[in-house]
Amino acid sequence: MKSALSASHLLRVFALYAFVTLFLLTLTRAGFSLWRLSDVESVKGFDTLQGFADLFVMGWRFDLALIGAVLFIPVTLGTLFSMLGPLRVIGKIIIVLFLVLGMLFVLFAEYVTPYFLNLSNTRPDLEGIMAISNPAEAIAGLWSTQLIPAVIGLVLLLLIFIAFIARLELSRLLRFRISPLSGITLMIVGGVLCVFAMISSVEFITSPGTIPTPLSTEASQISSDMLVNELSMNTAFKAGASLTSLLPLPK
Repeated sequence: MKSALSASHLLRVFALYAFVTLFLLTLTRAGFSLWRLSDVESVKGFDTLQGFADLFVMGWRFDLALIGAVLFIPVTLGTLFSMLGPLRVIGKIIIVLFLVLGMLFVLFAEYVTPYFLNLSNTRPDLEGIMAISNPAEAIAGLWSTQLIPAVIGLVLLLLIFIAFIARLELSRLLRFRISPLSGITLMIVGGVLCVFAMISSVEFITSPGTIPTPLSTEASQISSDMLVNELSMNTAFKAGASLTSLLPLPK
C-alpha cells in the first residue's frame, strides 16, 4: 500500500469545482438572459449574436475570477498541508471547507438573483442582501408568487450540491499524504493559474509595465444598460467584492 500518493487526485477535486461552477454560472446566466431577452435585445449592440457573445465572454471572466479566488487557498495551503503526513487532516479541512462553502455560496447567490433582477434589474451585493429586513417574509412572498419556478430551482440546486459532494469522495480524500514533488508542482502551477484567473486579463502582457490587479466589478460596464452589465457578472463575485470593500484592507 502506498504511503504517498500523486497530487493528481487533488487536481481532479479542484478541477471538479472549477468545471461545475463554470457550467452552473454559464447556465444561470443563459437562463437569466433568456428570461429578460426582450430587455437585453432592446439595448443597442446586444440584439445580435456578437452582442450576446460579448456578454458571455465578460461573464466568463468574472466566473474564472471567482473560481480562482475560491481555489487559491485550497490549492496552496491545502496542498502544502497535504504533503505533511499527519497534518494532512488540516489540508483536508481547508480543501473541503473552501470548496463546499464556495459551492453553497454560488448556489444560494444564483438562487436569490431572480428576486433582485425582477425587483431592481440588479444582482444583489452584500448590502442588498442585508437590506432585507425580514428574509422569511421575502422568501414566503417569492414562493407565493413564483411557487413552481422556486421549487424547481431549489430541487435542481439541491441535486447539484448533492452530486458535487458525492463526487468529492470525502471518505477517500487524502487518506495518504501527497508526494512532495507532485504536491509542490501543483502548488506552484495551480497557484499561478489561480492568480491569472483572478486577474482575468492579459493587459499586463500587452501593456508592459502595467501592474496586474484582480478583476473588479467596474469591468462589467460593457454597455449603458444596467441590466446587461449586471447579467455579465455573477452574484457571488459581486457579493464577495462588496464584502472586501467593507474590510479594513490596506490601500
